[in-house]
Amino acid sequence: MRLHLAQGAFREKLGVDSEQLSDFEPKGAACEAIGVLHEEGFSQRALVVIGPDRVVRWSYQAPSPAHLPPVQLLREGVASLQARGAAA
Repeated sequence: MRLHLAQGAFREKLGVDSEQLSDFEPKGAACEAIGVLHEEGFSQRALVVIGPDRVVRWSYQAPSPAHLPPVQLLREGVASLQARGAAA
């Protein structure tokens, strides 16, 4: 899988600096691997945090493909992971 070039603009617009995975080629492979590939072959809108060990640590799936989750939701998810890590 490769990072789609449009992701750079997306990161800039959202003000985030983490790597982002785009399900560009092979189409559907990343979405299928993390469980957000719709049965009709398109990806659901989702925010997913994957750890360095390639395990999904946090995720949110939007109620519909038209719903764009706010970046604040991702920030809250990451903060909850950091809090759990600090508590362990």
